[in-house]
Amino acid sequence: SLEHFPRLKTPEEFAKRFGLTFSKYKHNFLHHYNPMFGKIHTSLTTLENQVGPNGKTLHKTATLQFKNVFGIMGDKVYENIDSLAVDLLTTGLTTPELVDEIYCQVMKQLTENPKPDSEA
Repeated sequence: SLEHFPRLKTPEEFAKRFGLTFSKYKHNFLHHYNPMFGKIHTSLTTLENQVGPNGKTLHKTATLQFKNVFGIMGDKVYENIDSLAVDLLTTGLTTPELVDEIYCQVMKQLTENPKPDSEA
């Protein structure tokens, strides 16, 4: 079960935003996220205060990668899906600290996803 994955934040940690705890984030922590609401607000794993090879914090890079997951899975329409896949794979290869995060993001989007095509 994904909830026992090492380095995964607790639902309470994930639900904190701007110093407040939002119950909707806590409840949907490991379930499909609707891309209409934009990117996720924080990483799923503990990445805070770590910097990647590109100079950006790993936390910020992780939240930006969720866009790639949306597009590759077809949850949001983007013109060039191939470039999203290349970006996601390149990030995983060049920043090994994000591999667990990327895996968790994919599993989150697969969990209770209402679009059967997303699983293909």
